[in-house]
Amino acid sequence: FYRGFIYNYQGDYDLAIQDYSRYLAVQQSDANAYVNRAYSFARKLAYSAALSDLDRASELKPNEAVIYRKKGIIYSSQGYCQRAKENYQKACELGDSLSCELKCEKED
Repeated sequence: FYRGFIYNYQGDYDLAIQDYSRYLAVQQSDANAYVNRAYSFARKLAYSAALSDLDRASELKPNEAVIYRKKGIIYSSQGYCQRAKENYQKACELGDSLSCELKCEKED
């Protein structure tokens, strides 16, 4: 798990994904690992995989605001403004003040 974090920091997203995947094979209830692997996928522009991991993380920790902010950022970068706004709003409601100010990068 921690190696994956270091690989992300170094920009080696393929190794990070491999490391997080090995960890998640035995520790399937770790929402943070899903969030971190989602970051790796997003950096590789593998948005579908990133969103899938964030969906799983939100199932495990439904009140974790940062998950919804990250989903909003991905949707925004893809131009899905309505989905982005919904996720920013959810994060804002959960106490993430940064999300209250975020706007969509592109229009639908």
